[in-house]
Amino acid sequence: MAQSDMAKGSKTTAATNSGIRIALSLLVGLSCGIFILLWDGNHMSHGPAPAWLGAYVLLPLVAVITSFASNSLIQYLNCGQVQWKKQLGAASIAPVPIIVVFILISYITSLRWPIEGLAQSSTPEFQKGLSSGYYGFWLGMYIQNFLGGTAQICPN
Repeated sequence: MAQSDMAKGSKTTAATNSGIRIALSLLVGLSCGIFILLWDGNHMSHGPAPAWLGAYVLLPLVAVITSFASNSLIQYLNCGQVQWKKQLGAASIAPVPIIVVFILISYITSLRWPIEGLAQSSTPEFQKGLSSGYYGFWLGMYIQNFLGGTAQICPN
């Protein structure tokens, strides 16, 4: 029976190389971290847009887009096909931890102090951007690492 299934062209699942998953996690983490560093550090011109727009709308959007692309690539490399709706549904989870953490660091400002202390001679905007970038980077890394594991599952 197993030989007849292989003769029909069914795919066998193989895990993606861990180096690929790590590289994609770094990509998502860096894109989230650099974006929020530039936004909160006022290095990106956002004109009359409110400051909260970056952390609560745009950063989650960056995370969803990069996570969706990374998860689709992982599933394609593993299975030779992509379940677009499933990957979009999985990537839609990404904003939840981002919003929770940024709410926490906006109310508990002492969470920013260890990172802001690394650049004491810099402007307050850069210090805020640095701490936001730190949290954005690690959130992106953890989110993609978790979702990348679920993206390896091939459809039946």
